[in-house]
Amino acid sequence: MKIPSLKQAVAQMVMPRIEGNRLPEPAYRDAMTVLVREGLGGFILFGGDSESTQRYLAGLQSSAEIPLLISSDVERGLGQQLSGGTRFPSQRAVASAIGRRSKKDVDLLGRMLDAVRTETRAAGIHIVFSPVMDVNNNPDNPIICTRSFGEDPETVEWFGRHYIRGLQKPRADGHLDLLACAKHFPGHGDTDQDSHSVLPVIRADRARLNRVELPPFREAVKDGVGMVMIAHLLVPALDPVKPVTFSKKVVTTLLREGMAFEGLIVSDALDMGALAGEYSQDEIAIRAVEAGMDILLHPVDARVTIDAVVKAVEKGRLTEQRIHESVDRILAAKKQLGLFNTPLHPP
Repeated sequence: MKIPSLKQAVAQMVMPRIEGNRLPEPAYRDAMTVLVREGLGGFILFGGDSESTQRYLAGLQSSAEIPLLISSDVERGLGQQLSGGTRFPSQRAVASAIGRRSKKDVDLLGRMLDAVRTETRAAGIHIVFSPVMDVNNNPDNPIICTRSFGEDPETVEWFGRHYIRGLQKPRADGHLDLLACAKHFPGHGDTDQDSHSVLPVIRADRARLNRVELPPFREAVKDGVGMVMIAHLLVPALDPVKPVTFSKKVVTTLLREGMAFEGLIVSDALDMGALAGEYSQDEIAIRAVEAGMDILLHPVDARVTIDAVVKAVEKGRLTEQRIHESVDRILAAKKQLGLFNTPLHPP
């Protein structure tokens, strides 16, 4: 599929917030519809209820020339975001409760992930920002904590593998219901700061990173995870100057090339204090694309972000080839999810 204009191509890379609880408001819904008609690639969904939100999302899909990718933070199941959905325990609780040598327990884990997958796709969501592949090796970590499977890389790898395979279990037609997302690359576990507010620094040397933080992500890539989320961190052992979100050394050289990752690379939310307190919206968007980001998640303003990247291409700072590399991966993911085979008009 050929995207007709540079602006529409860039728009495919942008995924702003959408409030499910506000979709019943005609004015809010109309504003979201206008964004969709301008070629937006998708949304990250927060809130709503499982029945009506699905109908409103279907209505937005019917306005889209190219199907929308809808994502959401459902680490603990659909009920974490939408009322009416099932809420499951945190990853740490699951890892504590499931006996890895017990067939009964492993089957139970599989049934839980089946429920997450079927409920989430039925609600109109295609990407779950799960599993968390951080090794929570700092007891003072204020943001990862029980979201992690634990302090041991091998435990994180084992549970991450089951989550990825369960969430991405193929349908009979070969398409996927969901894409899973391994986060927060290259590992947000060893910090006592929250990147929602400040830019944390991971001070581990390269040997420790290769032994602890990076192996779960390498295994997630081998297990076929569809997406990897990049953390807002400074990791001097990997790049002494740039935050990971802006680092081509980390995003492209280490993840895309070094780990041979062929899926989608998504930023963490671009409005978080780790970046937004130091850089303009324009610079955040441009530098993230320069680093190798495919999807710009949760910007402050979608149109400002789109216009900034378009202008960067027009001025020669970014190339059209770089944009189309990401757009090709986004369209491939939409095909993998069967979105081009699904009627977009609401029932």
